[in-house]
Amino acid sequence: MVSSSLAQEATKRGVITIRKVNNSQEIVGYDKILNTGINTVDSDTLIYLWANRMPSYLPGKDSLEMLIEKKLKDYNLISRESVLVKILVEKDSVLSRVKCRRTENRQLRDVLIEAVKSTKGWKSGKLAEKNVRSMIYLYMDIRLQDVTIDYCYVTRDINDNRIKVSKF
Repeated sequence: MVSSSLAQEATKRGVITIRKVNNSQEIVGYDKILNTGINTVDSDTLIYLWANRMPSYLPGKDSLEMLIEKKLKDYNLISRESVLVKILVEKDSVLSRVKCRRTENRQLRDVLIEAVKSTKGWKSGKLAEKNVRSMIYLYMDIRLQDVTIDYCYVTRDINDNRIKVSKF
């Protein structure tokens, strides 16, 4: 049973998917229109943070790393930081939103967003054999111009409101 505070948060955010992990409940899917009720969510606006099959880049992670490394070299960018790139993959496997977190370097952020947006070959997330809009995160560890990428997902613990990044 969902706690009353979680139900209120779910109603406020239009959440329809909740899962229980290690005695804490996590919001998994939400509607981008904040004031809709749980039972009135339009499935076209629903974004899943977790699905049976998460979105992925079909040419492979190594290919994506090489593409981003090439962009960094093209712009002569040298950096030593870890960056989180947030990607919304639509039902038809098109990227509709790309944002970069955890960096103050505006040029690096712009180059990473441009590099990810220029990619073709994403596979959308699937839930119960149906393609769904899904949010995926790429954790990029950048050392000079060498890039290591891990697919990950982000959850927020309702009890203490902390964000947790988990790799697949």
